[in-house]
Amino acid sequence: MGLCKLPNYDIGGTIHFITNNNVGFTTNGKDSWSSWYASGIANCYEVPVLHINSFDLDSLIWACKFAVKYWQTYQKDVLLDMIGFRKYGHNEVDEPGFTQPLMYKKIWEHDSVATTYSKLLL
Repeated sequence: MGLCKLPNYDIGGTIHFITNNNVGFTTNGKDSWSSWYASGIANCYEVPVLHINSFDLDSLIWACKFAVKYWQTYQKDVLLDMIGFRKYGHNEVDEPGFTQPLMYKKIWEHDSVATTYSKLLL
């Protein structure tokens, strides 16, 4: 993305995805980054950013279709920031409940994407 505005580096735009899955869960969000979103860096490049709840599959599909149309029409970058969480922590030896017990109590009680979406279809 840092090269997107330089002459001779233009490829007619790119669709960027951020899988914003709460990687910084070992610290409070306000202490981990100087922007509210992981996509804050895109503000420097005048790139449209769509923030999507990763559990809302209909919104995610709509955003992907929009991004493709935008890219095809304007030949410019567009960024999709899919906001979700890691249900089981950062890796197999990690226990997020130690550092963020209140947040992870809610996450452990949350249904999976498949379960949530199947309830909408019934």
